Amino acid sequence: MRYALEPEVAPAPDRELLLRGLPQGYVASANLAVEHDRVVVSFKAAPMCQYKRDEGLTAHTVPLGFFVLRALSLFEGHAFDNSYRGPPDAGGIVLLAAGFTLPRLLADADAEEVVAQLNGRDDLCPWSLRVEPGRHRALRGRQEAIAHALRRYERHAAAWGLADIITIETYEALLKGAFRLFDAEHGKHFLRPLSGR
Repeated sequence: MRYALEPEVAPAPDRELLLRGLPQGYVASANLAVEHDRVVVSFKAAPMCQYKRDEGLTAHTVPLGFFVLRALSLFEGHAFDNSYRGPPDAGGIVLLAAGFTLPRLLADADAEEVVAQLNGRDDLCPWSLRVEPGRHRALRGRQEAIAHALRRYERHAAAWGLADIITIETYEALLKGAFRLFDAEHGKHFLRPLSGR
């Protein structure tokens, strides 16, 4: 949450904190790297398919993109590699359940839009994603992802002893805040004309 404060009030966020607690679910590992003078998080997502567990996709995104991934995955909303299935727009990094792809959630694509990954499925940086008109198989968006993550919270938080540490209201604020922080820093990459105008 340090991103939300003025620089004079709080020090810069410690990006290393994003890497704590790994492996988590299908995210096997992650590390900070510098690509084209920008800090990115490179991470390995194992495939959902059990017989391909040793394979998987090594992808990279900006720290706030990885923060979105970790926040949504907190209560067993595993991020997994689904790129072995179907056409290019059907696979990639899936969160929570089928239909929630990380590129769509980061770009906040509408039902009549697709997200093109300009540099391949492994590049999930905002400058490598482009929203285009079209119909996508995975129509689930941010609000549905938040609702799905909150259902997973209700299913697991008390049993895991976390309900007293993080309330459902706090978790919802964390999820919404993760998207707001991502948009504040990277939303300019997804500016597009309003439809019908």
